[in-house]
Amino acid sequence: MEVGTACTVCKQPIQVNWNFCPNCGNILRVKPLSTSVLRQLVIYSVSFFLPPFGLGYAFKYLRQDDRKARIIGIISIILTILSIYAIIMSFKMFMDYYSKILKSIDTGSYPY
Repeated sequence: MEVGTACTVCKQPIQVNWNFCPNCGNILRVKPLSTSVLRQLVIYSVSFFLPPFGLGYAFKYLRQDDRKARIIGIISIILTILSIYAIIMSFKMFMDYYSKILKSIDTGSYPY
């Protein structure tokens, strides 16, 4: 067991690569976020199908030092923006279609 330093709280020997002290539970360093393929699929799905919630993942991953984590955050923001744009355009098309129908009913030119 390679001992690096001592815990700042309980002074027990710890390894350099540990995220927390096994004796007192003191957080020694922040655990890096997962960049696995499954985790990326979850983040991208949430970003596209539940657009506002994808921004939470995006900003959390953008704050990381890891290049791959930052790319995941950028892709999450892009998917969120695309999803919001698709929702707005779908709603606009829906409103235009029903506005046209209501206008034709009002003028009496509806094909019923």
